[in-house]
Amino acid sequence: MKLTYKITQINDTIYRIALPLPGYPPYINVYLFKGEVNTLFDTGIYWTWRLLEKALNEVGLKFSDIHQVIPSHGHVDHYGAAYAIAKKNSMVDVIAHNDD
Repeated sequence: MKLTYKITQINDTIYRIALPLPGYPPYINVYLFKGEVNTLFDTGIYWTWRLLEKALNEVGLKFSDIHQVIPSHGHVDHYGAAYAIAKKNSMVDVIAHNDD
């Protein structure tokens, strides 16, 4: 089974990127806020970081263009790819609650 993603443009600056989770489906929704400060809200799990990278390329960005990652909470499907993003972009800020 080929893993894939789906991009939905919500408005001029907001995109929803649906990434697969184990069990395929369900999906995790990653939100990209594109602008002066490019922000990812959630990232999906680690093993889908390449799909996230392809999706970002489709909307004209690379991991190096992401300024901040904000996981909604501490479940791995919401922050798992943050490590891959940080490895490719040492300047990215990962902003999380202290309890997470």
